[in-house]
Amino acid sequence: MLPKGKNHLKISLQLLLLPGFSLLSMGVLLEGLLSLQSIVDGEKSLTFSWDFIALDNEAVSSACGTQVKTSLTLDSLEMVSGVNHYLIIFGSKLGMDDEQLTFSLKPLIEKALNKRIVIVCMDGAVFHLAKDGYISEHTMVAFNASRSLSEHYTFESIPAHTGVFNDGDIWLCTGGNAASRIAELIAQKRKQRISEIKKLSTEMVRNETVFNTVRDIPSSLPPQVASTLQFIKNNLATSLDPDFIASRCGLSRRTLDLLMTRETGRTVKQTIVHLRTDYACHLLVQKTKSLKEVAKECGFESISQFSRLFKKRTGLTPAAWRYDAYLNLSSQND
Repeated sequence: MLPKGKNHLKISLQLLLLPGFSLLSMGVLLEGLLSLQSIVDGEKSLTFSWDFIALDNEAVSSACGTQVKTSLTLDSLEMVSGVNHYLIIFGSKLGMDDEQLTFSLKPLIEKALNKRIVIVCMDGAVFHLAKDGYISEHTMVAFNASRSLSEHYTFESIPAHTGVFNDGDIWLCTGGNAASRIAELIAQKRKQRISEIKKLSTEMVRNETVFNTVRDIPSSLPPQVASTLQFIKNNLATSLDPDFIASRCGLSRRTLDLLMTRETGRTVKQTIVHLRTDYACHLLVQKTKSLKEVAKECGFESISQFSRLFKKRTGLTPAAWRYDAYLNLSSQND
């Protein structure tokens, strides 16, 4: 379903509260997010939504003794790629590295990472991930040094970026006032992603009438490469075999792969996937076909294969990409 407001952007967060979590860290983060619910780049309304999650059905005790009852537990938690954007884990503000970690978050972390959901570790949540090997020793040293620094100096006396670290799809935060930086990074990352989608979707619309024509292929390419590219583009909906494509050029697959890699940077198999996802972007922008129809027309064997390869290329599921492209193209028509 498309949003009620065509310029509306929503970021969904899932907040897991562990026993002994810091109310200060949580409050600073949520206050920062609320302050950023405004106009992004002068044209898009940005809002945030979140759900509180506990390990079980019991209320969660904060470091100051406040009890928080959540609406979700780990057993009832669902994660959907392109819908849920961040998993934020609030760990204990006390004890942390020398406390006994009596439970493992590994299944939850694996699930989030597989769905390309960014994980944010606040305070002592870092040590749960470090125990399971998700965080490098170098990052942990830097995290501990920054945590020690923030215990001796006020937030105003140290650089604004201190207390936040990026370890791939895992972000670490020492908590407290540094949590405001996490809110800023979440908004910043979303704006960067919007800019990328806007550029790609605009290009797809501009070229939608010439996608499958010869003029897309540079005349300077060797004939075997040009012929391979055109054959693939003309037969995207069929089962394409790299060995057969090489034989029709009178070459072995290895020779054609070397030639293709030299000229385009991709092997024959990689080129097939690349052109199929390009064409899928083109069809998704048009909004006239279902995802199943797009997958079939682009030659993907199934919806699951389509989603997996498309997300690997673009960082988004086909549904999420179409949604973001819709928002950006709508703003261009205003």
